[in-house]
Amino acid sequence: MQSEPTNKILNDLAKEIIKKSSNFNLTGYKEADKLFQEQFDDCIKAFETCKHLIPHRLVDVGSGGGIPGLVWAIVFKIEVLSIDSNSKKIRFQEAFIKKHKLQNITTRHKRVEEINFSKKDTIVCKAFSSIGKTIKLLDKRNQPGKILFIKKNDEKTKEEILEAKPLLYHYKIHPYKSNLGDMCVVEAYDSKNSNH
Repeated sequence: MQSEPTNKILNDLAKEIIKKSSNFNLTGYKEADKLFQEQFDDCIKAFETCKHLIPHRLVDVGSGGGIPGLVWAIVFKIEVLSIDSNSKKIRFQEAFIKKHKLQNITTRHKRVEEINFSKKDTIVCKAFSSIGKTIKLLDKRNQPGKILFIKKNDEKTKEEILEAKPLLYHYKIHPYKSNLGDMCVVEAYDSKNSNH
């Protein structure tokens, strides 16, 4: 259960995403309440499932309107770097961050291939790309410590994992339930990170 100030910021985020969506292409949702009940609930449940996997900075790849990175920064007060290749989406996030004086989240208008990751970084991807394609995009010289994918816990995700297996050193599936149904966090390490 979030505090009243945290809920107020989250509600404001949901309203802003809906209000600005037509200009910034942020979501297919039409109602802030539904976005909050489904996507924000899913973000919170996903974090509760994988928080032990995020020891340092979190990097939200393909962050769009800030789901999950901005939501996690607001609710759980963790350090977040939010990256997106779409400058409009980054401008939307920057305006929201400035309005609410959020100190623990920064943004970058970059492609994932252009980011210099640290072994201390944990990447999170929600609705970004397939597991295999994402791993292929990462520069082999500067791999993050972990990559987390928030996915539906279904056959499609199992197929993605099978397709990505040659690129993976190790993976674990952490199931959870949210208002979106059966979901999971796929914790992946590519073959370069074989010390895990």
